[in-house]
Amino acid sequence: MTTVLTGYEQEYLRLRRQMGATLHAHEGLITNFLLSPETAGQGATTVEATAVRGFAAYVHTQNPALAPIIPAGLIPSKVVHAIPYIYTPLRTVELMDAALSPGPPARGLTVSTVIGLMAATGMRIGEALALNLEDLDLGAGVITVTGKYRKGRLVPLHPSTAGALGHYLSASRDLVTARDPDAFFLTYIGTRPHTGNLQTAFRSLARPLARPLA
Repeated sequence: MTTVLTGYEQEYLRLRRQMGATLHAHEGLITNFLLSPETAGQGATTVEATAVRGFAAYVHTQNPALAPIIPAGLIPSKVVHAIPYIYTPLRTVELMDAALSPGPPARGLTVSTVIGLMAATGMRIGEALALNLEDLDLGAGVITVTGKYRKGRLVPLHPSTAGALGHYLSASRDLVTARDPDAFFLTYIGTRPHTGNLQTAFRSLARPLARPLA
């Protein structure tokens, strides 16, 4: 990495921070880029090597010979989001029933109940799996949910949903011993479920059901 590019790196980061950017990861990314074999031996950035568009543009304004302009479209700038799919009540029931079939009974019961709770209340999967026993007042039909930035809200429950959660609480503790005494939902080994594992299970259940309704 040349001394000139190192100086531009510090100037660029200082300028961006003065403009309000936090840049927690940028400094390491740019440094690693400048130390990479593709860049270190050249003393200049290239279109083929660079993956730091903002820094390359800054260097170009200071010394065009050290960094060419990156052509538009070379580095994707937009995130492609999946198209949402709305599950009908029938599809939701099919998913819940399918979850009960494979694997240990405790796992199927947890996946099925989480799907039902999310469908009935609109809770996010992370919110559902983060529920503690103390968060549920099934008698009053309400759940205290902790969302983003630790903000809490009360979620009312339909009597049928409260009844299903009560059944889950009893049945799950008959199937496994809770290693996490606070968690409401449990895996088949008694720990709090991981979001990624539940998402994987959901995708495996949803794929065979991806067919037109009769």
